[in-house]
Amino acid sequence: MSSVRVIAGSMKGRKIPFDTKKYNDADITPQKVKEALFSSLGDALRGALFVDLYGGSGQMSLEALSRGAAEVITGEPDSRRYRFIRNQAADLGLEDRWKVYHLRDVRLASLLQSEEKAADIIFCDPPYDKNKGPTKLYTKKLRLIEEAGILKENGTVVMQHFSFNELDESAGKFTVAKSHRYGNSAVTFYKIVTP
Repeated sequence: MSSVRVIAGSMKGRKIPFDTKKYNDADITPQKVKEALFSSLGDALRGALFVDLYGGSGQMSLEALSRGAAEVITGEPDSRRYRFIRNQAADLGLEDRWKVYHLRDVRLASLLQSEEKAADIIFCDPPYDKNKGPTKLYTKKLRLIEEAGILKENGTVVMQHFSFNELDESAGKFTVAKSHRYGNSAVTFYKIVTP
């Protein structure tokens, strides 16, 4: 049984009773990585539209809401994890601010595009490519985001990935703003390059 907590904000200390074994041994973001990531985002969360492309346990979405995001949109293709996140939103009375979709990243991006929604922050934590060295997985995700036009010009894409991956420094309009390692996990922030 894994239990994670909201670290800061209006729901500080709230438990998310996510049993990884019950949900196909889903990996969840370690607390220290989550804390560092959200500390780096700081005030950018206040009033923001936060999109989580791979919901998992929903803990990143809930942390964003707790820290002041105005709206959170979460996608999760696994049906059991989707129901878990949706039920969390309902149990906490957050359905007006937390929209949960049973969709893969491509379909969620298409939905956001059709609704002309552009996020301030997009969190992207797909199943890890655990090979050391260069990987194009995250470049593909950046291209998806760029082509759909679902990030504001001054927005941020946050990629969580295996520490020993080598991500592209730039992809399309995006360039790395900063990157940090925490054990086997790393977090890389991408911003849109303006001419």
